[in-house]
Amino acid sequence: MSETNTHSKSRIDRRQQRLMLYAGMDAGAYRFAREAAEAWLALYRGDLEVSTIYAHALIEDNRVDLALPILKQLAIQAPESGYVHK
Repeated sequence: MSETNTHSKSRIDRRQQRLMLYAGMDAGAYRFAREAAEAWLALYRGDLEVSTIYAHALIEDNRVDLALPILKQLAIQAPESGYVHK
């Protein structure tokens, strides 16, 4: 099996990623949620929902200073999104 095939089979889809992120948040594993969101956003930068989860994980880890610019940008990008206002 080629290296490319190995990597593509090891990736998870967005539904699985979302489930994993929400499970991490629900369990209070904010560092895990942050790191998983960062990895996802490195590949899919414009994912608003994952960006919001990332910002909320930062807030829960008392890193409001890092979360606020993200939430402000999300509010500009998608003001109608309910994700930002949660």
